[in-house]
Amino acid sequence: MDIVGGQNLRQMWDDLAEVYGDKTALIFESCEGIVRQFSYASLNEEINRTANLFHSLGIRKGDRVALHLDNCPEFIFCWFGLAKIGAIMVPINARLLGEES
Repeated sequence: MDIVGGQNLRQMWDDLAEVYGDKTALIFESCEGIVRQFSYASLNEEINRTANLFHSLGIRKGDRVALHLDNCPEFIFCWFGLAKIGAIMVPINARLLGEES
């Protein structure tokens, strides 16, 4: 089943940002009750900024990158930013302790 119409993730996010622009894409509330909200356009900007950062660090298509973050918007930025440049995210549970990590 082709749910994105043959598009890659970069094309899909760019299209979503263009079509839905200022509509809400992500709402995150921290444990402290701080709410952060992102439109499709602003989320795509953050994802692109993160993708560019990874690329500037020498990360390329096919590279695997360990990601050790709690549940936060930056996790989404990194996950999709890596995908946009063709890198592979390897998530590491941020709750691991001691020898587990």
